[in-house]
Amino acid sequence: MKWRIIRICLYTDHAKSVKLQMDKSYTPDDLNYWLDYWNAVYRHVLAQSKLRFYLVNHDGLRAEPAGTLDAIFAVLGVQADSTVLGQQIADPDTNNNDGFCPDLLRRAEITHRALLGSPKNLYSPTGIFRS
Repeated sequence: MKWRIIRICLYTDHAKSVKLQMDKSYTPDDLNYWLDYWNAVYRHVLAQSKLRFYLVNHDGLRAEPAGTLDAIFAVLGVQADSTVLGQQIADPDTNNNDGFCPDLLRRAEITHRALLGSPKNLYSPTGIFRS
């Protein structure tokens, strides 16, 4: 497999350019390119255990907006009505995996499970707050 090296910038207390490995056979007009990009970025994010950051699961936010927003507000020390704000968040999308390379999709699912299980994940769909 040939790999494409791309750079992303992470903004923390200092900007940092990072090289990511991506499959060279995909181009930006192919859905697989963007899934490969997502996977490369989040594999890198998971490796940054020493940085102070939190993950917010978009699916969890859309499935349980009030609980997820409460977790975000608690970390930020913000007083806000998550119920009112949560009403503005749409329901989760249905999954359509048509057109994706099966091996790439499997790798992305592994990365997604690792993100959900990460101690950096603020709120899980089971209602457990993580600090």
